[in-house]
Amino acid sequence: MVTHACPQVLGKGKCVFMNFLRGVSVDRLKMDFLTQYQGFLSLQEQLVHSPGCLLYKGPQRQYVYWQFYLNGRQVQKRVLNVEQTKQEIERLKKLYQEYRERRALLREYRRALKAFHVDPEQVLQEAAADQELKKQNRRLWEEQRQRAQHEPFGENKKHFDDAGHLMRSKSELMIANELISRGVAFEYEKRMQLNDQSWVMPDFTIRRPDNSIVYWEHAGMLENPGYRARFEEKLRQYKRNGIEENDLLIVTRDRDGALDLDHVRRLIVAFQLA
Repeated sequence: MVTHACPQVLGKGKCVFMNFLRGVSVDRLKMDFLTQYQGFLSLQEQLVHSPGCLLYKGPQRQYVYWQFYLNGRQVQKRVLNVEQTKQEIERLKKLYQEYRERRALLREYRRALKAFHVDPEQVLQEAAADQELKKQNRRLWEEQRQRAQHEPFGENKKHFDDAGHLMRSKSELMIANELISRGVAFEYEKRMQLNDQSWVMPDFTIRRPDNSIVYWEHAGMLENPGYRARFEEKLRQYKRNGIEENDLLIVTRDRDGALDLDHVRRLIVAFQLA
């Protein structure tokens, strides 16, 4: 549930920030908080140490050192190019000022979230878990891409469905996502040996709720004579082995380069896949 109410008072001097929050949803507040937090972390990474200052030593003040704090320790570094170091100090001063402003703003966002009974740390933990899941998915997807390179026409696999399967076409992607959204279990391009000892690789091998198996083939490039001939031969191969279209075999075809998704939904119902 999205809340649009504004908490009453966060504390003295917070009116400007609270006026900004009026009408802002909790979800929007969380998103803005995370955006500000990511910016804060980025600044933190750039601020390896404090800006510091230059120290001039020696009888003629001929030795120049850059003094700054690093991890709570005072450090003095010999300077060879004074002008370049001055520019770096000014850059760090600007970053540090932005860092302090961002830190102060984050404090107000934390106050606002707590006023809405939202734990800011929980928001950060959930965001971190989501990022970790995305990293794992990217790693798994990359592994699938690498495996696909060793398959016939594997370079055509470019689309990931909602469950992370690597698909060859957008139409197959749409079918897969429709099956996933309805909780239909399937395997994509699972190699299968038929009764006549020949092999076939259905687009989708689907286990129905009663544990029976049906197969789904989709034809996308029927305007290509070579593709059409291979697809028709595949259908004959199924038929020779007792797998008939509209019985144990579902067949869909692109029309004018597009998939009829409503037809796909009707087939899912008609074949009792969910």
